[in-house]
Amino acid sequence: MAQLGVTLYLPAMPDIVEALSMSEAEGYNALLMYLGGAVAPIVLAAYIIRIVGRSVVLLGVALLFGTLASLAIPFGMHIVALLALGLSALGTVMMILLSIKRIL
Repeated sequence: MAQLGVTLYLPAMPDIVEALSMSEAEGYNALLMYLGGAVAPIVLAAYIIRIVGRSVVLLGVALLFGTLASLAIPFGMHIVALLALGLSALGTVMMILLSIKRIL
């Protein structure tokens, strides 16, 4: 997902800098912060995986994401957003079921 953000952000960088009245250095710092935010959960997950195992972490993250996606469904303003949230919740349920099957 971080790669998608970079792919979209870099070509738009001059326009973003101009629209937000930032210097070019500030624009690149914003990209650096975005990438840092994308990497931080991965480093934390790797540490937790070493302690408890990957299936438990996958199950926990899938449960968290599925819960948040399900809770966000009533707040969807557009039918496409509702569909995306519903599909993401469904996909998460499938990941949870596969994880549980693998753990057992």
